[in-house]
Amino acid sequence: MQSDDVSDCVREFIFNCIDSVQQLDILRLARIDPARGWTSHVVSSELRSNPALISRRLESLEQLHLLVQRSDHPGLFFYNPGDEQTEQTIAEMLDEYQIRPHRILELIYSQLKKGRDFADAFQMG
Repeated sequence: MQSDDVSDCVREFIFNCIDSVQQLDILRLARIDPARGWTSHVVSSELRSNPALISRRLESLEQLHLLVQRSDHPGLFFYNPGDEQTEQTIAEMLDEYQIRPHRILELIYSQLKKGRDFADAFQMG
């Protein structure tokens, strides 16, 4: 691995789970205090973004099992990476994003990822 490269586990995580910088920012925000629940309106205010778009991003992260809505707190999303390996990968990704954001942005918006997303649009299922 070159000194300016990110690890394979971060590359794979981004390729499989992260489609936007907003998702990265939501994970960063939620990870600060895992016991705190976040609504789409609070997150959109913090990130200065459209609440409807943030709502879709929160739901996508929930589908990936990175956030969870608890039955006693509907509408609140809590950070929940599920296992220690995922937590370590997210921590590494966010550290890398802070140090060398261009490397993470290149991975999020790579042509290879766009090609995979385009091909996925044609899958039957």
